[in-house]
Amino acid sequence: MQVVASKFAPRKPQVARRLPRPPLPSSYGESHLLLLARDPQTLFAAWDMAPSSVDAIRNRIGKRAFEVSTLTLRLTRAGGPTSVVHVSRKSRSRYLKIEGGPSFMAEIGFTTPAGRFELLSRSAPCFTPMGAPGRHALLGGATPTILSYREARARARRGQGSLASIAATAAARAEILRATEGQPQPTEGRTIGGASDLYRR
Repeated sequence: MQVVASKFAPRKPQVARRLPRPPLPSSYGESHLLLLARDPQTLFAAWDMAPSSVDAIRNRIGKRAFEVSTLTLRLTRAGGPTSVVHVSRKSRSRYLKIEGGPSFMAEIGFTTPAGRFELLSRSAPCFTPMGAPGRHALLGGATPTILSYREARARARRGQGSLASIAATAAARAEILRATEGQPQPTEGRTIGGASDLYRR
């Protein structure tokens, strides 16, 4: 009887013991810069600074000059200009908006008060993929592509243009979006919204 009773007795769930995860080090002891393409308009840069490399720059330019220096990320397009981005010393990554291509190279270092750039690390060339402009860039922001009659009339009353110009702008953005997505063009005469929006007063 005891054997049968123990067979149907509820069992206590066994809780697996989770071992504590070791903390990630603040630095791996090497200065490196990784540059990757996220999409045709965005690059991702991630870097690490070796304490020995940072100490070498501090000893070379002086402690006082190092304290007022700025951590700088320089992005150079092949055959084009160089853009400069000042980042926090605690940051270790950054997204970069780009225009054009086809390849970019980045450098991370400190800019001294005298304007001299002290190099820490340089990335390998990064090649951007070919593609159409993003949806957000085509629409010029988060503006809706199809406006209802009430939305267009409210914008006209706020002084953002006439009702006809607002409707025409929305229709043009909608045509660009449909062309990029391979959708059929809208029927003629539909500039503000659906039929119920056109004749709503």
